[in-house]
Amino acid sequence: MVPKGQQLTFLYTDDLPRSVAFYRDVLDLEPVVDQGRAVLFRVNAGAYLGVCDRPDRPRGTDGVMVSFVCDVDPTYAKLTARGVVFEGPPGLQMDGRVYAAFFRDPDGYRLEIQEFRDPAWDALFPAADGTRIYSGAPFEAQAGYARAVVTSDMVEVSGTTGFDPETLTFPEGVEAQCENCFANIARALEQAGASLADLVRVRIFCATREEFQRIKPIIKRHCDAARPANTSIICELDQPTMRVEIEATARRARTAFETA
Repeated sequence: MVPKGQQLTFLYTDDLPRSVAFYRDVLDLEPVVDQGRAVLFRVNAGAYLGVCDRPDRPRGTDGVMVSFVCDVDPTYAKLTARGVVFEGPPGLQMDGRVYAAFFRDPDGYRLEIQEFRDPAWDALFPAADGTRIYSGAPFEAQAGYARAVVTSDMVEVSGTTGFDPETLTFPEGVEAQCENCFANIARALEQAGASLADLVRVRIFCATREEFQRIKPIIKRHCDAARPANTSIICELDQPTMRVEIEATARRARTAFETA
């Protein structure tokens, strides 16, 4: 998904081709999303500028709109409880590709909270260098670490256990835990603009030799496409319920704007 915490500023224009040419050719900003009547440019790490042409384009303080990428429903509930008056409840925009709600700041400027609902956009919003990615698992807060860190064109994923984020438990079997390890790693990589096919190294920590033999086929299935370097270790893990932990490094594709 498009990483939360992104900030978007929209500027309205009467001549979209002219504005696109200015930001692209004069300011050297790379267009990353073309929505038809709006084009989004990446400005820097985590910040984007959109130029938008629409027949009912607003004027005055409505000539600027700031959008925040977040979990819309809980943010809507929190802000409503704090007295923010929205124009309406969250709903789908842009032919169902954006889920959003709108409100005003004290000076009358229009603000938006939104989620991107089009999976095809994920690769267009790669996490920036230095981005920390969190899964929400309690261990990250307890020990003060991130699930993954983006460094230049690499993604470093912390040792990831078979914790199930849906049930908040560890499955009993090492096979199920191993599947969860790779699912949790894949989820973190997706947020950073990479996938299991981009793996360059994995480290497997397994509680017993017998259990390691049982998860070999699972490791092969998830790693075969990338054929990463692999180090496998038999060791005691943090909790008796943990049977396997996997650390990973992947290479992510960088956008032309990042490499300029």
